[in-house]
Amino acid sequence: VWFQQIPPLCAFYLYKKKNNNYLPPFLYFLSSLGGSLICLFIVGYFEGGHSLETYGFGFFNANLLTYFDPQDKSLFLPNLGSTGGQYEGYAYLGLGNILLLIGIFGYRFFIERKRQKVPSSIFRVLWVWGFGCFLFSMANNYLFGPYSLFQWDTDIVILDKFFGIFRSSGRFSWPLYYVMICLSLFSFLK
Repeated sequence: VWFQQIPPLCAFYLYKKKNNNYLPPFLYFLSSLGGSLICLFIVGYFEGGHSLETYGFGFFNANLLTYFDPQDKSLFLPNLGSTGGQYEGYAYLGLGNILLLIGIFGYRFFIERKRQKVPSSIFRVLWVWGFGCFLFSMANNYLFGPYSLFQWDTDIVILDKFFGIFRSSGRFSWPLYYVMICLSLFSFLK
């Protein structure tokens, strides 16, 4: 349900920027959200007697190094210390894509020496959306390799009841993966 709201939000942002009118895209967003809630009600999503709490939120998460950690699947790079259930947050870019990203950023910041305008405002929206998904993918345990940087207890915080349904939060690292790949290819081909 959450991912299908991204296109209306992007349309809302672009329409508002062009026309300075909030009403049509806002109504489209509300109708999309309302239609989603009605469909969820029809299929029994809100039926009582079932618990949405599950095990795994915070265990099946991503790592801050998830895009660079091959988890023993690379011939060239070593495992950077993923722990436990972080195979669900596996989003290794691959050595070729890592080199492509380093080359693009190096070219943009050291050779061009001028700040280029971002091709479209939609790219900014995609970066923010992808980064937000990545932050959520780390759940309640922010790890840098095997080292814990920050952790909060899910038993105390009420938000676990809402986010516990996303048992495998590590999979939310994939949207930023796709954003990085698509935008790096776009920059390379441009």
